[in-house]
Amino acid sequence: IPAVHDHIRVIQQLRSGRDGADRRALLHLQAEYAEFAAWLHQDSGDHRQAQYWLDRALEWSHAVGDHEMTVYVMARKSQLAGDMHDPESAIDLAAAATSMAREGSRLQATAQTYKALGHALASDGRECLLELDEAHGLVDELDDGRESAWACWLDGSYVEVQRARCLSVLGSYNQAAEAFRRAMRDLPASYRRDRGVYL
Repeated sequence: IPAVHDHIRVIQQLRSGRDGADRRALLHLQAEYAEFAAWLHQDSGDHRQAQYWLDRALEWSHAVGDHEMTVYVMARKSQLAGDMHDPESAIDLAAAATSMAREGSRLQATAQTYKALGHALASDGRECLLELDEAHGLVDELDDGRESAWACWLDGSYVEVQRARCLSVLGSYNQAAEAFRRAMRDLPASYRRDRGVYL
């Protein structure tokens, strides 16, 4: 985390001495670093700092006109709201990301996946499972030739892991545990962090 913060400061300093395309490219890079800083803080449990850096990433992605990154950051803000047990924000932010995303895209499926957790946190199992089914359907029909670099990790297995998490939130612990076991069986050996989360 300190290294990423240092890099953001260096990028900020470099921007002050540049104009035109170079400055814009640096701002874009700064937005990407901000999203990464948010993820590191979120993964370490510091949700307030994660919110701060996602807000910076959202502002800077808007400033450079990267629509797909903006959609992705909105979806990530929904994911963070879910981690913070704020169902209303998780649902509303995901709904905004879904409406901004290209129809049938990976980013739309990502947002719907996080919206499902919001519904689970609100104890609305029906809407939760509907969102997950729709997200899974989108993933199954993706045209990867038209995809952006954002959320490239999203696949059917990821959606099923989120289903397991939602089932756990909804109190269906046996189903959730079995879904997590299936997910661990399919994980590459190098995915140690994910294995730890699923355990």
